[in-house]
Amino acid sequence: MPLYQLPQFSRNRALMLVALYFLSALLEVGALFLILFFLLRQAGPFIIHFDPYVGINATGTIQAVFQLYFVNVFIVILNFCLAWLLSSRAPLFAHLLAVTAFLVAVLIFIYIGVIISVN
Repeated sequence: MPLYQLPQFSRNRALMLVALYFLSALLEVGALFLILFFLLRQAGPFIIHFDPYVGINATGTIQAVFQLYFVNVFIVILNFCLAWLLSSRAPLFAHLLAVTAFLVAVLIFIYIGVIISVN
């Protein structure tokens, strides 16, 4: 088999894609739980961004936190659809999209945790 010809997309690779997106979905649900459990009890405005040199750079209401969350959910769903469409043609790009979606979900989960801890 020539070097430029990649093997067909196998069942194990499809399971890996689904597993990464399942973990991303779990992180998204966890972030939503954190927002609903901790931030809805507090009165607004929330510190959205804090710089140790300048101080508080950005504040926002609970709507800003939900907007951030739903934009992230949209990005993860869009990455999943693109990765599923690319899985048979370009499996490397499909896996890169899955890993980036997972990393974005991890970062948003951490970001929501930081917003909770600062407020």
